[in-house]
Amino acid sequence: MRARRREINIFNMSLLDILCGALGAFCFMMLVALPYYKPGAGTNTQARENQQKNDELMREIEKLKDQLGNPNAAEDLQELLRKLQAQIQSLQGQVNQLTSENQQLTADNKELDRKLRFKKPFLVVLSAGEMNQDLDLYVRDDLKGEKYQNPPFDPTIAHHSVYWPGDLNAYVPGHGLSVWVTADSPANVHYKIYAKLSSEPPARKATGVSGALIADTYNFALPVTQLTPERFWTLVGTLTADNDAKLAFKEATEAERDAEWKAIAKTAPPPLTGASPAASSQQQQAPAASSANQRRDFMQKRQGRQLLPGPPPSTKP
Repeated sequence: MRARRREINIFNMSLLDILCGALGAFCFMMLVALPYYKPGAGTNTQARENQQKNDELMREIEKLKDQLGNPNAAEDLQELLRKLQAQIQSLQGQVNQLTSENQQLTADNKELDRKLRFKKPFLVVLSAGEMNQDLDLYVRDDLKGEKYQNPPFDPTIAHHSVYWPGDLNAYVPGHGLSVWVTADSPANVHYKIYAKLSSEPPARKATGVSGALIADTYNFALPVTQLTPERFWTLVGTLTADNDAKLAFKEATEAERDAEWKAIAKTAPPPLTGASPAASSQQQQAPAASSANQRRDFMQKRQGRQLLPGPPPSTKP
């Protein structure tokens, strides 16, 4: 008996039916998952293009189902598979880009939160016992920018200007009052406070200088520091910000003030000839009523005047 001749066909109707069913299920899963990807404003155009490509692929799948009886359906199916793989790679690249952008935004938010937590301004006020004196106040920090840092105290300048953006300073000429506002206080930063008689040398008088530090949730008084015509400037003390940017004050010792004078003026510090210990003690123990009278007289004299801003910030590094 003669053997029956069999024809081997790899891409038969059963295989094509299975592949089309799998591809259809995969495409429907992709269409369901795509709406949950929310691209940014810069990727809207690309998302629309991808959606159009997906719609075209779905239409081709529908056409392929109608052509399952066609012998060329296998080649069309392979071409469709290649297009689907390319589309999946494109979508994966878009997802990776969005993931990278999300990580960058998270890092930026953390940096902004850190800056806001340390955005704690504070105010330093100094006043002289001799109201007819011109007083200069300088608060120097040890912050360092990318290229520059706050310049050192200069006793030859009548009034120091602010250096960092956001800081402010002001003074009342001839009334012994000067203020300094620092915009923020980062953690672990030190601030040196300098006081100086800015009046002309013949008009300088021995006086005590006192003041206060004022912040949003705390404030404290600064000690009385003596200035004389010869010793017309001095280091009042140092403010230190802790890990939470809260400030603490340490009064400078006489040795530290002498060392600061030698380092800046390059000469030996003159003695405090114009201020005796008795005068200093008497000024520190002045009655509260006398201080209140001085403040009232000052406010009366200040009417019609305004705080004069310090010189414009220097453009020199």
